[in-house]
Amino acid sequence: MITTSTDYNKILKMGKTKGTSQPDATAERLKELGNVAFAANNYRQAIECYTAAIYMAMKADPDTKPNHLLFANRANAQLQLKEYEACVEDCTAALYIEDAHVKSYLRGAYAHYFLHEFQSSLAWVKKGLEVDPEYEPLKKLQGLLEIDISREYAVLPAHHPERERLKKLTSWMKKIEARSSKLRFEFYTETTRGVIAAEAIKRGEEVLFVPAEALVS
Repeated sequence: MITTSTDYNKILKMGKTKGTSQPDATAERLKELGNVAFAANNYRQAIECYTAAIYMAMKADPDTKPNHLLFANRANAQLQLKEYEACVEDCTAALYIEDAHVKSYLRGAYAHYFLHEFQSSLAWVKKGLEVDPEYEPLKKLQGLLEIDISREYAVLPAHHPERERLKKLTSWMKKIEARSSKLRFEFYTETTRGVIAAEAIKRGEEVLFVPAEALVS
């Protein structure tokens, strides 16, 4: 999650760098257009509208943080498109602006969940439940996580050295911007592990991308 203004400013730049074909308009109007696109399941168009709205808000008043819902709504569209890392970033930005927005905790938690990052997902759930202890969607996800974590750690304890090695590998993959959102690692025993499909994979669909500069011969 975001902890400093530097982190926030880094994410805020996404509103400037992502291109948009939307004509000049107010941030509020662009948010409304994004909501219409989202309701029509046109998530890519919704992202474009929310991005333009962030830019317009920054342009209108550079010293004021944009409406947190612009980031929260864009995160929701990214979640629908399975762009989980981007979803986490926007949930983080939304919560830096408004730390009581419980839906951002939920969406960030689900993004981590779908990335098979159960402990991170649980951390988001717990933060959200501190805001609203009776929020049923978070309580439901917490129940799922307790089952999945129990099953996962039945094979390999939480602090086993192999888990640290896997953590370093996944951190490296994030650093080089590799993509593998439909795959996940799974431990079969303490000495064996595999890569399995986290969801259905279509013929010809990308399942793993590693930038050429990260490859070694």
